[in-house]
Amino acid sequence: MIALLFLIQFLPLKNALLFHASFDSVSTAGMAAGDPVLYRTQAWEARDDAHPAALPEGGVSIDAHGGRYGGALDFSRYAEALYYFKAQDNFPYASRNWNATISFWLKLDPDQDLVEGQWCDPIQITSRAWDDGAIFVDFTRNRPRKFRFAAFADRERWNPDGRPWEEMAPGVMPMITVPSPPFKRDAWTHVALVLQRFNTDPEHAVLLGYLNGESAGVLEGRDQVITWNPEDVLVQIGLQFKGQIDDLAFFNRNLSLEEVRQVYTLPHGIATLYP
Repeated sequence: MIALLFLIQFLPLKNALLFHASFDSVSTAGMAAGDPVLYRTQAWEARDDAHPAALPEGGVSIDAHGGRYGGALDFSRYAEALYYFKAQDNFPYASRNWNATISFWLKLDPDQDLVEGQWCDPIQITSRAWDDGAIFVDFTRNRPRKFRFAAFADRERWNPDGRPWEEMAPGVMPMITVPSPPFKRDAWTHVALVLQRFNTDPEHAVLLGYLNGESAGVLEGRDQVITWNPEDVLVQIGLQFKGQIDDLAFFNRNLSLEEVRQVYTLPHGIATLYP
């Protein structure tokens, strides 16, 4: 009876799950609707020459016992290459009424572990550039570092005049900013981004950010139209990052606050949802 109740409770999450990389012992995703392989290439421009990552290499490894659940993807120093999963079929996309949820855990002290003067994007999803049809989280470049949830529509929509970002007033860029985020070296922090009704209109499109099961902010009233060819979209991992990433998952709909909290409290992480 207990097992049945457990199954019923989490069945909606299980049915929405598209992709999960536990990083327990390998970099390959344990569940994937598309390609499960973590790829490595020297740079964005060289992605046609990418090959499966062969960890450990270049300061990137699997820490088999140091994760939030089991192992974790560990960046002991800034990566010498670009690491990514292919988004096609793994990350949901719709040209109309697009909903999705991204979930993962981070462990680091941003002010101590990241290089002063450089941005850091633990996760960035795009087919073009960070400011042109991109979804990501980042840490700002200077201490004390802020944490941001970002959803950049096609550049021609949100920045048609090509204004330099450094000349923009606060709040112009489509980001949720957390001034004092809770990240620590000795504790894991859960991060979730929820996309709600993207590729509709400014009145309905919403980006929600969550940290440790609590709301970290809402971005709305933006023209969130992102046009992708799914074959070209990369889920980039650990850009200018030093620390650990664990339990990366994508869901094919916008999870509610209650569901985000369920994910945050799953006894064995996302692997709880499937055999």
